[in-house]
Amino acid sequence: MMQTKLLSIIIPTYNMEPYLRHCLDSLIIDKGMDELEVFVINDGSKDRSSKIAREYQDKYPNTFYVIDKVNGNYGSCINRGLKEATGKYIKVLDADDCFNARALQDVIQRLMNIDTDVILTNYVIVRNEKTESFFLNYADGQVVNIDSDVVEYFSMHNVIYKRSLLKNMDYIQTEGISYTDQEWIFYPMLKADSAVFFNLSLYRYTLGREGQTMDWGTLCRNIGMIENIVMQMLIRLTDYKNDISVCRRKYVENVLQVQIELIYRVELLSKRKELCNIEILNKIDKMIFSYNLDFYKKFSNQAMYMVSYVKYFRKGIIFPNRFRHLLLLLQKLENSLKR
Repeated sequence: MMQTKLLSIIIPTYNMEPYLRHCLDSLIIDKGMDELEVFVINDGSKDRSSKIAREYQDKYPNTFYVIDKVNGNYGSCINRGLKEATGKYIKVLDADDCFNARALQDVIQRLMNIDTDVILTNYVIVRNEKTESFFLNYADGQVVNIDSDVVEYFSMHNVIYKRSLLKNMDYIQTEGISYTDQEWIFYPMLKADSAVFFNLSLYRYTLGREGQTMDWGTLCRNIGMIENIVMQMLIRLTDYKNDISVCRRKYVENVLQVQIELIYRVELLSKRKELCNIEILNKIDKMIFSYNLDFYKKFSNQAMYMVSYVKYFRKGIIFPNRFRHLLLLLQKLENSLKR
């Protein structure tokens, strides 16, 4: 583990016995495996996850490394993996997902001639044995300057980072909660200089598994975690807003917008028995308004739709301050249509 590798892969793992073997098998490649190191971070699993991972460590001792630790949730696994990694580049792979092995070989080969802070690839969603590809709108090999070019919104499935970028900014992911993959696509992009696009579909993202963090029921139960992450992002972006370029700001605002819309949708449209957390929504609303008025206005159309839905289908809900104004607008619109 003393030798510096080209690519480090961090695999946060908690009770992933049914999926882990498929995940690790996808990393066994014919060419370039000597440039690869894989850290399976076992987050206090109660099943056979650690034992399965150690089979790979025993068979491929120069590539696979197993680290057993007490449970600290997703971010703690990323942080531990970053401490151990020696690779020039870092990629996160969830234990219930996998890579396309051929694409992984190609990525390793191309990384030998790349020095950008960020590498972006395509990814594939796998749901009930059906696949759907998600492509970024760049030419293969295109280099993007993050300060002067518009960067498309991407997910953790798309991105590989240079390890020195994360090290120099003292990157630490929030521990003890889920959904911190949003931090992975937000904070490094405040510091990265350039990105290059590989037209390869590397990551295969599995959806539809019961208990996944993006399952609607799980989201409703844990929406407070996302709210906490978004509020911290808003604080950081407010601090940076006068020091970053227009293009960089557009990208990080897009990351925030996706998560804020998710919060509004879950809090206002979920069929939970309890009412929405008005205090938190008002707090986030004020933070958005304080950050930037134009950014604040982006949410008006979606908020209007949600107010309309809730007004007719969820009687008795108390609207957050901002949505009360929208409700009045909606009522004026209805009255004008009745005349």
